[in-house]
Amino acid sequence: MTQTDRDGVLSRAWLKRQTSRLGLNVIAFLVITACLGFVAALARNGLMWLVMNAGAGVALFVGVLFAAATVIVLPGIGREDFKGTHGVLTGALMGFAAGGAVLLAYTFAGLSAAMSSLGWVTYVTNKPPADMLIDLSETYMWHVYDLIPSLEINRALGQDMPRIVLESVVVNGAPDQKGLLLLTFRIVVALVLFRTVVRLFTPPEKEANAARATSEV
Repeated sequence: MTQTDRDGVLSRAWLKRQTSRLGLNVIAFLVITACLGFVAALARNGLMWLVMNAGAGVALFVGVLFAAATVIVLPGIGREDFKGTHGVLTGALMGFAAGGAVLLAYTFAGLSAAMSSLGWVTYVTNKPPADMLIDLSETYMWHVYDLIPSLEINRALGQDMPRIVLESVVVNGAPDQKGLLLLTFRIVVALVLFRTVVRLFTPPEKEANAARATSEV
């Protein structure tokens, strides 16, 4: 076999590995995003079911616990959790970050519905509770996209304005409190996802060194 033949074999082998890895990344991204999206829809609809059948107070309590669990679990995922024979699947990492954002948005939509039922906040809409819940979900996702201004996702999707106003508005000369919920959501998403992405893309040796340095202080 000549050198040219060997180079050709190596090139084809390299191309095959890269194509296989790309395919696995795409599949991992779609599967993880879809799974977390399904969990998000279940959580949102479950909270609405609790509002309608068990009471808004119960739904609010469960929603807060679920949101807290999400905040605790998301940053705990590391690169090694997605490492296989083809190395670290970055598509899986991106799918986890995207799905986590959907999970938080839908959970906060359920929390908003519960707080609205309790009379703690008021959203301007003429739609029934089920349709309002969908609009709340889309609105919280609008604010997730808004946290990435350089991509202008909302403009690309033709959604220059959110479906429901989540910001505080003045009622009888005083602002209501629903803007605090939105502020909490934006802070949680920004901090949790930023920490998650940093941990996912930090090489293991750097993460281990950082942990060792912290323990020695």
